[in-house]
Amino acid sequence: MMTPLYTTTAASARRAHGRRWLALLLFFIFPAVSVLAQQHRSEPKSKTNVQPAGSIIVRNPSDVPPPIGTRGPEVVRVVLTAKELVAPLDPETGVSYSYWTFDGKVPGPMIRVRVGDTVEVTLYNNASNHMAHSLDFHAALGPGGGMGLSELPPEPGGQLNWGRTFSFKATVPGLFVYHCGTPVAADHVANGMYGLVLVEPPGGLRRVDHEYYVMQGEIYTDGPGKRGDTLSLDETRLLEEKPQFIVFNGAVDALTKQYPLRARVGQTVRIFFGNAGPNLTSSPHVIGEMFTHYYPFGSLESPPLEGVQTGTVPPGSAAILEMKAKMPGQFTLVDHALERVTKGLVGIFSVSGEDVAHLMYAGPDERIGAIPPLAITPEDAEEAFLADQSDAPSPLIAAELASSVVVSTTKVTMTDMNFVPAVIQIRPGQAVTWVNTSGTMHTVVDDPNVALSRADVMLPIGAATFASSFLQPGQSYTRVFTQPGIYRYVCTQHEHNGMIGTVIVKAPGAGSVLIAEQRKHP
Repeated sequence: MMTPLYTTTAASARRAHGRRWLALLLFFIFPAVSVLAQQHRSEPKSKTNVQPAGSIIVRNPSDVPPPIGTRGPEVVRVVLTAKELVAPLDPETGVSYSYWTFDGKVPGPMIRVRVGDTVEVTLYNNASNHMAHSLDFHAALGPGGGMGLSELPPEPGGQLNWGRTFSFKATVPGLFVYHCGTPVAADHVANGMYGLVLVEPPGGLRRVDHEYYVMQGEIYTDGPGKRGDTLSLDETRLLEEKPQFIVFNGAVDALTKQYPLRARVGQTVRIFFGNAGPNLTSSPHVIGEMFTHYYPFGSLESPPLEGVQTGTVPPGSAAILEMKAKMPGQFTLVDHALERVTKGLVGIFSVSGEDVAHLMYAGPDERIGAIPPLAITPEDAEEAFLADQSDAPSPLIAAELASSVVVSTTKVTMTDMNFVPAVIQIRPGQAVTWVNTSGTMHTVVDDPNVALSRADVMLPIGAATFASSFLQPGQSYTRVFTQPGIYRYVCTQHEHNGMIGTVIVKAPGAGSVLIAEQRKHP
């Protein structure tokens, strides 16, 4: 893993300055031993080493420099390269985007220093770029945050043979945004040129089990595009503050399919969260969790708030969010302006381990109002069984199925709050396709560890669980069913609204999937 930082002690700073030209020469001749990797002498425990397909632009949220600890002030040198490139924006739809970046990722590298450090920053601009770029550090006190001292056009001659350098003193502890400040700065930010710098107080931060680096950003295009398209910035939508995409870490599905955040029950998690904007305020929220410590606006000079449900992070600001994982399951990271989920703004916080706290459990269910008549009585349903007898449904589910209209089809549409048809019947080996025809996001989940209530899902004995990714409007999910039985599934986004469906896989030769003996009454 490459990082742009290395440190020298304060005592050797003058000697290092005199040899800087030699260090730069060695950097270009011997890239394998580049000083750019020195800040990451020890890998963070939450590091994911396998890069998923389509993640070329996405910053791994585990890419966090190690804690500063108790060391004294030093000179910290930072080398960044402005890179303009085309990369996947939405791997699911095959749409790419023309990004502007620091070091080829969104966000740029996280920088970690302490109060009293002198931060020396060098910016290079690739010869293949088309724009001038610069740096504006919100942690720096001085005109433009360093923009006027760092701005430079693309490099001549196709070589990384010169850059601009400036230094600033880190005087205020906190979590700060940095971004390109070249006019029009909003264009550069919307295209991906932003990152975070953490200035730790003397003595550092309290220890946690996992640290993650997450930034929210807006992408303005003239439409969603189609497979094979390369989209670019649309100035009209930017001026109207109407982004087509809103994403975490640069791309759709960055923190779901590519790099979900992970922890185990009992572990503590810290998220360094930034909102690049350039226009919208963020309200970070983890559904089913609370922030045990919340540092608003990234300030480390004030005590944190405790027991916070939702944060507030304006554009160009940051926050430090801490949680303790108490329950296993899949938790969803969102901006609580929830319609933004449909624009791609969603992440997964996956907690593994045993449920030792027992803070949430299913039932007992209550029915309000008259119960509609059933095709068979509950007593008959209790004796119902599957034709292959692989798994018997509960009396309640059997009764519900007996009163439902069963449709033989392999296609299910997803409206705003329903699966249509709600109950289908197929043969073993057939595939079912769910198509999202609504204007909101859905999932297709048959997994008791993911569903909000275990009572809402059902699987034949020995059948594998399944769960789709988040399906945006127009997207689909397909699964092949080989084992006979009853599969009861949910949309986890709308399970509480009753969005539940059933697939009945009828065994070959079976006359009826649900068979009930007719009970003789006196």
